[in-house]
Amino acid sequence: MSLASQVTSHNSAPATRVSGTGMLWLLLLLGMSVAGSLLPAIADIAGHEFFATWLTHEDGPYEAAGALACLAAAILLTWINLQRRRNGQGANWLLLLLAAALLLMFLEEISWGQRLFAISAPQWLARANIQEEINLHNLRIFHPHLENNWLKRLWLNASLFYLGLLPLLTLALPPLRRLALRCGLPWASWQLALSVCVTYGIYLLLIITTVTRGDLYAAHDAGEAVEAVIEFAYLVLAIETLWLLRGSSVPLRWRSLLLALIVLVGPPLAIMAWGSAKAIAATDSHLSAIAALRQGNKLLAAGKPSAAIDRYLESARLWPEKLETRFRLAGAAEQVGDVALAGQQYQAVLAADPQNADAHNGLGLLMFKSRRFDAAASEFRQALEIAESAEIQNNLGAALAQSGQWNDARRAFEAALRLDPANQRAKENLELLDRRAPR
Repeated sequence: MSLASQVTSHNSAPATRVSGTGMLWLLLLLGMSVAGSLLPAIADIAGHEFFATWLTHEDGPYEAAGALACLAAAILLTWINLQRRRNGQGANWLLLLLAAALLLMFLEEISWGQRLFAISAPQWLARANIQEEINLHNLRIFHPHLENNWLKRLWLNASLFYLGLLPLLTLALPPLRRLALRCGLPWASWQLALSVCVTYGIYLLLIITTVTRGDLYAAHDAGEAVEAVIEFAYLVLAIETLWLLRGSSVPLRWRSLLLALIVLVGPPLAIMAWGSAKAIAATDSHLSAIAALRQGNKLLAAGKPSAAIDRYLESARLWPEKLETRFRLAGAAEQVGDVALAGQQYQAVLAADPQNADAHNGLGLLMFKSRRFDAAASEFRQALEIAESAEIQNNLGAALAQSGQWNDARRAFEAALRLDPANQRAKENLELLDRRAPR
């Protein structure tokens, strides 16, 4: 029997009754998908920021589990193809292509062994990669912004279509099912397809809510969680395909289902138990620093800048080199009127990165508020030497106007409008300058 015909029996017309093992398989997959997708968000909401950070950080449990799932799925699909050849069915090149794609995903997840074997990325690749890693998915052409990796979005959408939507559509459309089965690719059970769709729905809900409130760390958690769950779904697909090769189909025998339960649930539970113990110990200074930063962000969003400052200071103590914490701390200090503390943070950023235009701009704004207009203009000019910006040009114009340098101020406002013709603040400042400046 060919793999395609076996899959046909697996995805034949919907049965009028779902067996007990089939329903248990559905509940198992749904439970794992929902739990895996929501666990970091629940930990974050419950105030366990360290645990949430640990789950989804680089080389953390979710990334490791997803990578291993891809590797295991690739090995299983390759073995299935070898079994087909032994049975005289010939090689299935699309099956091998899927196995190769999953192997590539595994290598990408571990950055081709960069951290495992302490390999340094070539300088040209480090410059082209947003995380200075040896991988393709973090190249700047795919990843222009921190949380906007269009290659990852393409992969997630393709996985949703292949693992989720298409198998469900073929249940209702026999011609589409026959067309899809001719390609010879392994086919997800309706239980797995439904679980993938639910996972993607949870992901969209989490992204909408986290981005709306500006919590990029929670948005990152949601992205890492759905990525790991989808990678795990490919392993489930490989296991289901193996069952079909052995002449079984969902619903399965109880013994097979129990074995699948142990294989699929055991390792993640072990990882979660290990993570809980590690989270309680909280020994990793960088993860603790990020957890404190996330706590500070929550307090700042809740209108508690003084409490946020305490968490930001703790984060900066644990990880002094993390510049994001310095900027957050400076912003919170400005809210409570602590100009000295804010200035110290911008100076700390510039000590670590003298070419940081945002730090020069922030320092200039502090000096502007202190009515040190010449010093503010100097900082704005240094920022503009690093990066052109309509906002900073407007700030420079305001500082020059306050210093009585009318012509230079006008040129700065005009430069801001050339960069951003819709900049309303620059327009208003230029109009005000025209009314008040001496002729």
